[in-house]
Amino acid sequence: MKHRRRGRIVFLTVAGILSVILAVFWWFITLIFDESRDIHRYSLAYWILVPDVIHRLPLDHCIGPPHYHYSAGDGPKPLIVTRRCQTSDQSAATAYYRTLLLEWGYRVSDQDDYLRQNDHALELSTRVPDRFEIIYLW
Repeated sequence: MKHRRRGRIVFLTVAGILSVILAVFWWFITLIFDESRDIHRYSLAYWILVPDVIHRLPLDHCIGPPHYHYSAGDGPKPLIVTRRCQTSDQSAATAYYRTLLLEWGYRVSDQDDYLRQNDHALELSTRVPDRFEIIYLW
C-alpha cells in the first residue's frame, strides 16, 4: 500500500512538471509567433522581444512612461519593435538619440535616414505631433 502511494506521488509530480513545461513552451511559441503585440515595460515579453539597444537607451526626453509595440516580420516585412514616448521637444529628442546612437557605433545609411549597425536599423520618427518613436527594424 505504501509503495503504491509513493508511485502515485511520483506520477503526479512528474505530470505536474511536464504540464508546467508544456504551458511555458506554448506561451513562448505564441509570444514569438504573435503577429502584433503591445508590451509592458519589465514584463517577461519585454525581456524576450525588445532588443538590447532599446533596453539600454535612456528615457531622456520622455514625458511619462514609454509604450512598446512588437510586430513580427514575415516575407519581405521586417520584424519591428517600437518605443513611443510623449515629448515636448521632438527636435531635441531626435538630436539627442541620434548623437547617442552614433557614439554607440551606429552609422547613417546612404540609402535612407536610418541608423544602421550590422543587420539591423533604427529609425527616429517624429511623424505624430508631441510623440517621439524609436523604431527597431531587423
